[in-house]
Amino acid sequence: CHVDALVSQLHLLDGHCGGMYGFVSSHAANSFALAMFVFGLFKHKMSRLMLLVFSWASLVSLSRVYLGVHYPLDVCCGALLGGMIGSLAAFIYLRINKNSSNRLPTS
Repeated sequence: CHVDALVSQLHLLDGHCGGMYGFVSSHAANSFALAMFVFGLFKHKMSRLMLLVFSWASLVSLSRVYLGVHYPLDVCCGALLGGMIGSLAAFIYLRINKNSSNRLPTS
């Protein structure tokens, strides 16, 4: 929305234009981090939930481009960053949870 030639083609919400520097999209990173974390925890159990979570993350990301607050590359890189962080968080969570369940006393 900071490029004068593109402003007439954008759908700005209440005429609001974001800051000058928005690389990477935090909305995309956060939504894909949550999606990948949920996927990492429940990938063998609920395929419909996975479809819903990734659809939601994709729609959030696309809305950033549609509203003109991010370029597509900002959103793609945000989604990749979020996906990596969510995968790492799920891996660490599962590793800690597995290790802590091994230390529980058996009766």
